[in-house]
Amino acid sequence: MAQSLLSRLNLSKERLTELQNGLFLKGEGARDASLSAIYGLGASTLTTAADLSERVPLVQGSSEGLRQKAEALQDAGKAVQRPPINEYDELNVQQVNQALEGLSEYELEKVRRYEESNKNRVTVLREVERLLG
Repeated sequence: MAQSLLSRLNLSKERLTELQNGLFLKGEGARDASLSAIYGLGASTLTTAADLSERVPLVQGSSEGLRQKAEALQDAGKAVQRPPINEYDELNVQQVNQALEGLSEYELEKVRRYEESNKNRVTVLREVERLLG
């Protein structure tokens, strides 16, 4: 069982290195997705380490701290994917369109990606396109 957990940790480490190496070679959207994946992978690795520490008598007691760090990484991964507008999901179309003014091109692209994969409101997407135009 411990060998299986160590094997999972090694695979996670290799995958993390691959993601880090490709992170800045991609566009902004891919960068956000890569960051989110790295945070998720880090969280998974910490969870595996916590599982392992519960089975090894010399390191017992450290699993709770590892699990807390894993949760923090999961939260960070989700935050990377969110649009740069506070409480975005609670805003109506008019409120979102007003909040778009003054956003950078990168931030507008984040809004577009988020909107397309969630509510997909045509009016918001048109306004993003206009501002990017």
